[in-house]
Amino acid sequence: MSFVEDALTFVDSAAIQYPELNQVIIEMTMPNLILKRLLTDDILKHGRTKTYAIENGSHSVGISEVAPGTAAPVDYTPMKYATISPYKRMQAMEIPKEDVEDVDLPVVNQQLKRLGRRLAYQIELDCWTVMLAAVPSANSFACTGKTITVTGTEFTKAGTAGMEDFNNAEALINAGDFMMDTIVCNPIQKRDIKNLPNYSLYREEISPITQKPIQMLGEWELCWSNVVPAGTIICLSTGKNLSAAYAPLGYFVVKRPLTTDVELLKSKEVVKPILSTRYAPIVVNGQCQASITGLATS
Repeated sequence: MSFVEDALTFVDSAAIQYPELNQVIIEMTMPNLILKRLLTDDILKHGRTKTYAIENGSHSVGISEVAPGTAAPVDYTPMKYATISPYKRMQAMEIPKEDVEDVDLPVVNQQLKRLGRRLAYQIELDCWTVMLAAVPSANSFACTGKTITVTGTEFTKAGTAGMEDFNNAEALINAGDFMMDTIVCNPIQKRDIKNLPNYSLYREEISPITQKPIQMLGEWELCWSNVVPAGTIICLSTGKNLSAAYAPLGYFVVKRPLTTDVELLKSKEVVKPILSTRYAPIVVNGQCQASITGLATS
């Protein structure tokens, strides 16, 4: 972020007061979003709510045999609906006019970083809350900590998720014809995963898009965040399935994109950046998930 002499002319125009504010906050916020990217972005253009139609049954496909001269069977797919209403998140800060006049970059940058981090945390927390609530009770189980080592013996470590637990979670997700592709955990659980006796299963791959390492456990991407409370792991499919059906895990519904404005409080001589957005995450295919509980918290 740079400042020039005439970029901070104090008139009642946010763009002139702080021309780079919006871009700075977006750049500081978006790289921190780990859980949000697991949901499909969706824009709500009209109205206050959005309703999704969901097939209330198996996503497997097949057609019954029909005898000659028999009428064609009719597919009465059972349906259910999920409705979401975006809510508003808003936060402001006050930067003394003197800091701006003196071009005190560390102070201004730090306050913008804090605002960006707070928004990123809130978005991640909202995503985690709906994801955890959508895990079917039948897909939630306590960890066993068991892993079959390369020698064929069974290794057990209490309070951790063993490979048998991950394979069990994958089987539950596969039962709905979905393909498990992601593990979401706390850094404490990430530590225990790296300590698995089958350590060679933990590796890094290079993303063809960002050219940065992607942490993997076997064929599953390992995502960790401090927003995820210690003690629980969610294994999930982002929507990949054997039937080639369009069935994403969920949506991140946006009514108002990340918006910034700047207000000059003349009586206090402060610049007041204001950030607001309206969104709501929703999980529409809970069977894409399985949770492992009873894990270590320290």
